Amino acid sequence: MTAAATTYRRDFTLADAASRHDRLPDWRNGVFVGVSPYRRRFKAMAQQADGLRPKWRDLRDYMAPQCGRWLDGSLASGVLVYDKDFQPCDDSRIVNGEIRHIINTCVSGLKYSFTFIQKPWFLFSSLDRELADNALVRAWLDGTRDTVRDVLAGSNFYDATNRIYLESSVFGVGVGIIDPDPKRKINVLPLTVGEYVLAEDAAGRVDTCYVRLEMTAMQLRDKFGPDNEGFSQDVRDCIDDPARLDERFGIIRAMQPVGTFGPPPFRVQEEWRYESAYFLESADSDSADGEEKKVLRWEWHRTMPFIAVRWQHAGNHPYGVSPGWESLPDQKMLQEMESNYADAVEREINPAVVADAETAKDIRRNGRLSPGSVLVETGTGNQGRGVRAAYQVNPNFAEYRVNREVLINRIKNAFHYARWVAMEQNERQMTAYEVDARLNEKLAQLAPIVESHHSEMFDPGLERVYFICLHDLGLIMPPPDIMTGREFRIEYEGDYSKSIKQIEISRTRQFTMEIIQTAGGLANLSPGDASAVLRNVDFSKGVRFVGHQYDIDPGIIRDEAEVEQIAQAEAQQAQQAQQLQAVAGTVDAAQKLGNTPVGEGTALNAIMGGEGMAGAI
Repeated sequence: MTAAATTYRRDFTLADAASRHDRLPDWRNGVFVGVSPYRRRFKAMAQQADGLRPKWRDLRDYMAPQCGRWLDGSLASGVLVYDKDFQPCDDSRIVNGEIRHIINTCVSGLKYSFTFIQKPWFLFSSLDRELADNALVRAWLDGTRDTVRDVLAGSNFYDATNRIYLESSVFGVGVGIIDPDPKRKINVLPLTVGEYVLAEDAAGRVDTCYVRLEMTAMQLRDKFGPDNEGFSQDVRDCIDDPARLDERFGIIRAMQPVGTFGPPPFRVQEEWRYESAYFLESADSDSADGEEKKVLRWEWHRTMPFIAVRWQHAGNHPYGVSPGWESLPDQKMLQEMESNYADAVEREINPAVVADAETAKDIRRNGRLSPGSVLVETGTGNQGRGVRAAYQVNPNFAEYRVNREVLINRIKNAFHYARWVAMEQNERQMTAYEVDARLNEKLAQLAPIVESHHSEMFDPGLERVYFICLHDLGLIMPPPDIMTGREFRIEYEGDYSKSIKQIEISRTRQFTMEIIQTAGGLANLSPGDASAVLRNVDFSKGVRFVGHQYDIDPGIIRDEAEVEQIAQAEAQQAQQAQQLQAVAGTVDAAQKLGNTPVGEGTALNAIMGGEGMAGAI
């Protein structure tokens, strides 16, 4: 991100256009832009997503029944299962609930490792090393960071990220929309799989998101105005009829880079990088005479207004794969085994029985053996034989428990369960080297997850919040003159980021100690070689590096110029001390010569007299 002089301007909307221009921006360089280009692209993107819907539906049914919308239909064809037919918590497929605990642990681990609200998890730092230690620059970066943190804490950001973590770990992708909010400064709308379709740019980055929303007629009226030209006749009728204000309509919000369908209107190409277009989903909203309806509303944004994080990018589609994808076969098998286990226990505890006619009547009358079934044994010779089991069930429960644990452990491994929980008890007796080795192993396995969340979720998300604080809210102070136009970066301070830094610090400390020990071993044998070894290491830079890794206040660590001044002053003091010592030695020698008798005088007189005679000659 770039530190720029503060200009308090909101995201550009049609209201801004109406106040600054004579007409609304319905034209792009003289070409009318209706909803057709958006609908065509939406249909093409939806066709690609429709191929993944069966997989998403299985993931929803077996792992996260509270997630997913319209997975039983097709966005491309417009055949969808609406809310009146949708059962968001149909968990009938889940018999063993261990998967809920595993997913909750995964989400909690992501939250604690990345975005734990009670701990600082990011900071801003200058890319220019010369500015990194500047007190004014550091103060502005820290103040900007604190402002962004306060805005995040006062919004629903942390609640929304929990939902995004859940979506990414189960379905492979988590999406959320970040917009300014008049009450809590920003609002994050987490989306669930099935509500959106995505597209990538040439570099494989998600840069387009079309979201299907449902809004009542009253909400449409309040958001887009009662006389919006993009409304269909049905929407107008509902707005005019108070009894129909709660009828719902499908709305598409298309978020994509500016200029996707041609040059943008006005001067938005320089300042505004993304656009949002709202339009009615149904093509029936066009008028009967074939006239194309207009877009309900356009918005332009300086940054990407949404985040789309993929657990792991795979395939030639913009959606990701996840631990849910990997463990779905095991989860299906576990639920089938659990169902069979419950059936076996029921058959053993309350089996079907065989009884004579009289006993069967008594059983039915009193219901003593319910819910087991009763088979009536006919024939006069069977009277008085009582009740006995119709068959013998001898299930091997021990083998079942072993197989169940195997499946559960495979599911846990897919979700990195052991890496989200605290170290086991036996690790507390490990040496520091063994702990570092175990930590290195965990970090290596989680590195792709950390990188994807940093680059696809936190980088664009924090950039979006920063620009909202800068332009919409006016909460960020102008940077120092020396910082204006300079780039600064986001660094993350979550648990795993700190672990990586701790490893770097440990390696630096170990290297430094080995150098010192090597020099110490040579001190008695060859002092010159010991000094040569130490001259290879700049200990001042090592101290500065460790302080930067720990995010120590720059005021505590002196900058290089100040250290150089101190070193020069110490060198001057040492030189002066050496000179004083030499003078003190001369004075002492003179005193001794003055006290040494030579002939009729002293040795000092003889020397001084000799020098005088030599000068006379």
